[in-house]
Amino acid sequence: MTNQRSKFIAFINALPEEELNEMVHLGKLVGFNPNDSDQTDGYNPEKARIDADSLADFIRAPITGVLTEVPGIGPKTAKQLAKGTDPIVNTFQLIGKYLMLKSNDQETDVPIECQYHCDKFWHWLKAKGVETHRSGIVMAIAEKANTMMPGMYDDIDFN
Repeated sequence: MTNQRSKFIAFINALPEEELNEMVHLGKLVGFNPNDSDQTDGYNPEKARIDADSLADFIRAPITGVLTEVPGIGPKTAKQLAKGTDPIVNTFQLIGKYLMLKSNDQETDVPIECQYHCDKFWHWLKAKGVETHRSGIVMAIAEKANTMMPGMYDDIDFN
């Protein structure tokens, strides 16, 4: 299973941006909607089990680079993120991956909406083998990125 996951991640990472966007576009055509409230598999801020104080501390603090500074990432998750063809070994790389997934919409050529962006990051974490706290990790990284680039994330978009 891990070998298949690594191959899948390598395949996704090897795709040119145009082809990845085309896959997302095809998903929309066949009815995949990451914003659909009936969707059970994807980012949901209500499923983020992060202590409010821990999240606030992470948002206020400077980034050290140690992955376990991100709420929801423990030693096991940090090891999982470091595996495979797209190893993430520090917080800067994780934020960078989050930002890289903020692509443009195929039809409108404007950046994708917050909900879709968070869902893409959630699914990327899942493909990396992160089994727990995905929604919390997405929320922490999205909130941190929003402090640096206001407007990237707003939990009101999910109500």
